[in-house]
Amino acid sequence: MGLAYNTYLDSNRVYGCKGCKAHLANHDDIVSRNFRGQHGKAYLFNSVVNIETGEPSERNMTTGRHVVRDITCRVCSEVVGWKYDKAYEASEKYKEGKFILEAELLCTVLEPDVVSEPEVVPEQPVVSVVPVVPIPPRPIPDRPPPTGPVLVWPVPARPVWAEDDGEDNADPGGE
Repeated sequence: MGLAYNTYLDSNRVYGCKGCKAHLANHDDIVSRNFRGQHGKAYLFNSVVNIETGEPSERNMTTGRHVVRDITCRVCSEVVGWKYDKAYEASEKYKEGKFILEAELLCTVLEPDVVSEPEVVPEQPVVSVVPVVPIPPRPIPDRPPPTGPVLVWPVPARPVWAEDDGEDNADPGGE
């Protein structure tokens, strides 16, 4: 077996495998967004790339009986949807040869040109608006004064740096 090369799609919007970000389909190849898969919302595509197909199996679906194959990502082997091989009902024949990708198993992959060039954003002041929420006053509890030994640390009358050693020792901050 030879090396497997991945196909990289060049489009404004590319759908990829959620697990490994491998390119799977162009947004422009969507036939319908009105499908449901095992994980919820799904899309019907004319063509997909970087996939492997499983063995055909007959399945009863909400729209009738179909022969389908599971499709997995070529890179990470995760199931991402299925391919319609055959539809028994005349009204469903348009699905034959097309692919379902489940939205929950996809991510939007950025176009390669956009990734390589950093976006230049003009400097703008950062303004953040934080709502002010009034805090109701809480009563201060009455507590008896502490009993027992009280520790008091000696505090010098003048800071150490202010002692007169004959030199001009101004504030160490330099002001």
